[in-house]
Amino acid sequence: MNAPEPIATTRSYLADTHEVINVSRELVDFNAYAQDRALVEAVRREGAAWADESLHTFGRLTGSADYLELGVLANRHPPELDTHDRFGNRVDEVHFHPSWHWLMERGVGYGLHAAAWESESPHAHVRRAAGFREALRAKGWTVGGESQIVPVVVGGSARAVALSRTLAERGILVLPVRPPTVPEGSARLRFSLTAAHTDRQLSETAEALGAA
Repeated sequence: MNAPEPIATTRSYLADTHEVINVSRELVDFNAYAQDRALVEAVRREGAAWADESLHTFGRLTGSADYLELGVLANRHPPELDTHDRFGNRVDEVHFHPSWHWLMERGVGYGLHAAAWESESPHAHVRRAAGFREALRAKGWTVGGESQIVPVVVGGSARAVALSRTLAERGILVLPVRPPTVPEGSARLRFSLTAAHTDRQLSETAEALGAA
């Protein structure tokens, strides 16, 4: 029997980790509004340049590491319904993870719930639509468009149909747009914002998509 060969020094460190340099780093602490040049230009073109400063402020918030992490937590912990307490009494209480409350407070604080009605500007809904886009992007969705039409690209046709049905169960009607109307792999949900939609409905829609 031959004696085992000694393990070479270069072979004894296989468990050591290495620095990864061929993948992107986490995108955090950026201005989500300023990064979307098409949206910035559309807001100014449609007469809502007066809201530029507040949208930049909100964009820095939605692009911050803390905000994005709380968005992940909100998606990971959907609302929980307790129909009865531990004594068997009917309570029908819905419990939300603290991240939901934090995100909703910030959205209300920046006027997403009523700014379009409080402002006397005829272009207030342009700011509202821009804020809706930022809220969806902060939850990880790919959002396009520059007008009151807000397309949310979800990928496959089956997923678009499933999301449409999930939202319908929560009272949110949005139809899926699938190939050949759009290219393969870019099926989407297309929201059309009007003055009839309340900011509460928009907030609930963003939260519903985040939990889907």
